Amino acid sequence: MSKSFTGVSPQKFAALTGFLKAEGIVVPDGNSGTISITSPAEIAISFVYDGTDTLTLTIDNKPFFVAESMIWSKIESGLAKAV
Repeated sequence: MSKSFTGVSPQKFAALTGFLKAEGIVVPDGNSGTISITSPAEIAISFVYDGTDTLTLTIDNKPFFVAESMIWSKIESGLAKAV
């Protein structure tokens, strides 16, 4: 499942990736790649950022016991905090 988020400025994108890295989440440099979360469960989320406004995320891998809605909720919360 994919979701696109608009209104993501370059500053907000940098703040979000910085926050994720500070939490120990593997985020590749650049405007696209795969975010890897290994604890408490293995989750892979690919991302494409257009560099100006739109961030598209796709949940590529998650355990069956982790609800997609929980992942999207965490992402939306992180985007709201990134300024």
